[in-house]
Amino acid sequence: MVNASVITRQSARRHGAPAPVDNARAEIAPGAKAGPKYHLVSALGRGGMGMVYAAENTWTGRRVAIKLLRPEYACVPEVVARFWHEARVASNLRHPNIVEVLDAGVDERGLPFIVEELLDGDSYDVVLARAPGRRATPEDALRTLLPVMDALAACHDVGVVHRDVKPSNILLARGPDGALVPKLIDFGVSMSREPGDRRSSYTGMPVGTPHYMSPEQARCERDLDARTDVWAMGVTLFEALTGRCPVEGPHIDAVMAQVRYLEPPAVRSVCPDVPADVAAVVDRALRTERDERPATMRALIGELLACEASRETGLTLQSTIPKMPAPPPDPFAQRAPPALELSPPQASRALSSRWVWAAVVPGFLAGFVVAALALRGPSPPPPEPPRALVAPAPAPASTACLEAASAPTLVAPEAPRAPPVAPRPRPPMSPRAPPRQAAADPLRLFVNPYE
Repeated sequence: MVNASVITRQSARRHGAPAPVDNARAEIAPGAKAGPKYHLVSALGRGGMGMVYAAENTWTGRRVAIKLLRPEYACVPEVVARFWHEARVASNLRHPNIVEVLDAGVDERGLPFIVEELLDGDSYDVVLARAPGRRATPEDALRTLLPVMDALAACHDVGVVHRDVKPSNILLARGPDGALVPKLIDFGVSMSREPGDRRSSYTGMPVGTPHYMSPEQARCERDLDARTDVWAMGVTLFEALTGRCPVEGPHIDAVMAQVRYLEPPAVRSVCPDVPADVAAVVDRALRTERDERPATMRALIGELLACEASRETGLTLQSTIPKMPAPPPDPFAQRAPPALELSPPQASRALSSRWVWAAVVPGFLAGFVVAALALRGPSPPPPEPPRALVAPAPAPASTACLEAASAPTLVAPEAPRAPPVAPRPRPPMSPRAPPRQAAADPLRLFVNPYE
């Protein structure tokens, strides 16, 4: 039924790997470890590419779930790449209805593994199989699937398309208060639409589960978007409300042909007791032309919340989604020291000692400053700057007037020249007195450099 497993089986045979082993407990011996710190406790299930085990972190003692790649697929490069892609995508998504990925690594045999939170509960297909007629009431179906739709909307916001939404990938986990919390799991065939991600490119073959594939996904179209998950959620709603899949066939090829070319039946044609407004929304989600479906997952949520079944029960999106748990306190955060509580006698003694120190310390500092100033002594006068030399004034040039020969020649007397001013000699520096011996004063902490 799972087309992804068919592809991986063909890839394994092409790379010369042995046939897959269907016995879950025969692959890992009891007491085996995954990596240096995870001890495998028991097998929880088997998927198309890996085994899921309950394990314990031997360093912290926390119980976790480990998804281990099966040995026959460890030599297939595209399968290993898809496995690591799942670890990267799921670890970067944080939503209360998405399984939390805690760690990843490779064990001693070279098998990759993913460490996830350990969830106590059953998948939604098991819950539906136990229900009368394999059906759920519209109120119960919306209460379970609306949180998963919000988780898918969060994936679409970061460019991730799940491509394998189905009841078996929705786990109803029991919370600390006993309430069931739906969790979206298995991002192994998810597609990232970021430009730099190679998985957004064309692969040439359909991946996913045929009964829940959208027509464009079954036709291997390149530009898949959020409407592919809208179709898969429509199939899940159809199955929850009617007890059967809208597309059925004796083998995979027949199912794929119906998905590609035929319109699925209307909800009320299978179960007339389904409310008309809810059935109309599901029918629009299952339109073969994706332009006729709700454009986004949030648009589908809005249409379902507007139905009468949601209004009568007071169902809202906030009431169905649990709050994210608060992060644990940081053990390395700096904490304020505890306040010291003193009894009245101790408090009075502490207060009096504080006053004593407040009076002694300033007095000691003042005495220290006075002693330092007294030991310093008078400082020598600063040297007088040299006087500038005054140059003699130049003699003015005499003007001779040539007149008649009989006229006497008059010459202006030369102005007396000022004698040159000799520079004033600097007074000789008195020899510095030898430094006095410092008194043996225990309070003197330094030697005055001017002594």
